[in-house]
Amino acid sequence: MEVRYFGFSLFTESNNLTVEEFFTELEKEKYVSHMSNDNEVRTYIDTRSDDSFYKGVIVTIKDQKRFCKFTDRDSSFEITVENLKGNDKLLDFNFFIVHKVSGLGIYQHYHQSCAVNVFGQNIKTYYRKFRNAKLETELSVAENLKGDKLTEKESSTIRKKFNDRLYFAPLYKQDGIEELLKKCRSIKSFEYEYSYLTKEIKAATPLSRFVNRKVEKIVFNRETNIVEIAKGIGNFVKNMTPKRGRVHAENEHGQVLPIRIFDMPDSFGSVNYDHLVSKLDGLQVDEFSEHNFFNELTAIFSNKENEHIFGAEIASV
Repeated sequence: MEVRYFGFSLFTESNNLTVEEFFTELEKEKYVSHMSNDNEVRTYIDTRSDDSFYKGVIVTIKDQKRFCKFTDRDSSFEITVENLKGNDKLLDFNFFIVHKVSGLGIYQHYHQSCAVNVFGQNIKTYYRKFRNAKLETELSVAENLKGDKLTEKESSTIRKKFNDRLYFAPLYKQDGIEELLKKCRSIKSFEYEYSYLTKEIKAATPLSRFVNRKVEKIVFNRETNIVEIAKGIGNFVKNMTPKRGRVHAENEHGQVLPIRIFDMPDSFGSVNYDHLVSKLDGLQVDEFSEHNFFNELTAIFSNKENEHIFGAEIASV
């Protein structure tokens, strides 16, 4: 079985509960968990062991004591049912890192473990819980200071401070962007950086002899047909192969999200499952952040082939 590494982005525009504050609160809890199909899903976070990255691991503890084993018997085979002893249970694991500045991350996944999109939904759910708890605390403090119940206007002013969400999105390959955008409610803008400057691009660039890189932004009319915009962006990406880009689009929930597009592979590498788990044998989950496996994840960021993805972000892209 193959274990693969996928990219994602994580950020919030909130000043009242930043990603750093959110992860720090998660870390204080030791771990947070919820039930999913009778399985317990635990999320562990570390914010202190690395100056550049937040580290985490998802542990899914399965409600399963028995499993089947294949045994080859000459021209046939035998199915043997094995039982775990005592409190032992089967589990799945997913390691991840998030860069503390860019908000870009790497997520390790294999078949039937927690998918990257499910991980994103879980993280956003935890963020809402911490944000709402912080809101209720601030409302309570304000009432105590006033010595009376807050007016609707006073309460509304405080609540507006906690309207921001945590945004999570996988990193998308260029060749699937058209179909993805067609599913959006609207497309606001498209930003991109050229992979290289051709003679034609330089001719249309002011002060071109001083320019090393070129970034452009297009803002669309509200009346423009979304299918036409999606097709146009798809054709541009296919023909011009920009180094990276970002589309601001409104999803079905009315949220405007940045969809990041990169010239990148399906995944950022893979490893054999048996090879990986042999490294994890005996791992104490409370000390997960010290495991050498994280060096393999951070190495993806430092790989020169991925520099245009994980390197220093241009402010407008």
